[in-house]
Amino acid sequence: MNDGVFPDQLKLSRVCPIYKSGPKDLPQSYRPISVIPVLGKLIEIVVYNQINYYFENNNLFSASQFGFRKGKTTLNGLDELVRQIHTSFEEKDFAQATFCDISKAFDCVDSKILIKKLKYYGFTESPIKSFKSYLHNRKQILNVNGKWSTEGQVEWGVPQGSVLGPLLFLIYINDLPSSINSKTILYADDTTFFNSNKDISNLKLLATEILENASNWFHSNGFLLNKDKTKNMIFHLKNNINYPEEEFVQSVKFLGINIDHKLTWTSHIDYLKKRLSRVIYLLSRLTDVVPIDYLRTAYFAYFQSVVRYGLILYGNCSRIEEILILQKKAVRVLKKCSPTEHCKPIFIHFQFQTIVNLYISYYY
Repeated sequence: MNDGVFPDQLKLSRVCPIYKSGPKDLPQSYRPISVIPVLGKLIEIVVYNQINYYFENNNLFSASQFGFRKGKTTLNGLDELVRQIHTSFEEKDFAQATFCDISKAFDCVDSKILIKKLKYYGFTESPIKSFKSYLHNRKQILNVNGKWSTEGQVEWGVPQGSVLGPLLFLIYINDLPSSINSKTILYADDTTFFNSNKDISNLKLLATEILENASNWFHSNGFLLNKDKTKNMIFHLKNNINYPEEEFVQSVKFLGINIDHKLTWTSHIDYLKKRLSRVIYLLSRLTDVVPIDYLRTAYFAYFQSVVRYGLILYGNCSRIEEILILQKKAVRVLKKCSPTEHCKPIFIHFQFQTIVNLYISYYY
């Protein structure tokens, strides 16, 4: 590292294609998993700790960044958006959010632009030389059916499967919030812009202007904004609001939670009911083939984990009783009792908390 050289032998990645779905003869049906040399990862860990310490302790990361940072989670990003929407409701404003979809963002990072940004953040000549060596002349080989391909040059993107890749991406996209006149929420490549205004017409114009400015930033930094998958939503509590439905959606999935335009959480409850019903069927099939301890583990892994995620946001909605009914059905299945049996003793027996108690426990 003192010499500014990252060995070429540690920049060769082995790519293993993992089948996802679709026709097996098409490349897009597979997810490429990149495996890099272990020694290279050890070096990256040392570098990562120094860079992350430098950025965090000097407050160089944007406050809008929630991904790949210690103490920051998807729930922090979700909570930030919901708080902004509630504030607009209290002030009787209209709120608008643009949920951007960037096509293959991690694979579109331009190493030359990244080096310029590192210089901007105060990296001196020796570290810059090291990063140029780290990013340059990276290669990969592919293994299919036990046969290795010839080496291919990787000219774009942060190294997949690396320790430094996510951190370098954060640095690359870190100046976006300061370039756009809008509240911004970033989680990795998930980018959301939020605005509010008392006049819906002005809000539409503002949203169009911000999306245009964002598109220019994406283009200048080598990203491609997928406009077909980018969604706009207007949040309000008023009735008889006329706006083109083809331009604004009624519900969107954001960081794993379904959000509707009035924050009633109806779409998320519908999603949970379908998912949890499948889990209950799974548990019913397991009751006769696995011990009770494994059933409890399955319940926590597949039922309660789904319920708990985002519960602090949707736990006080009017339809939460429907999830409680499914939870009662699940514990009755585990106990192998009748559908009419009282559930309180069963919850005590398994040491399960009801969804209402789980929600309350967040505050105490």
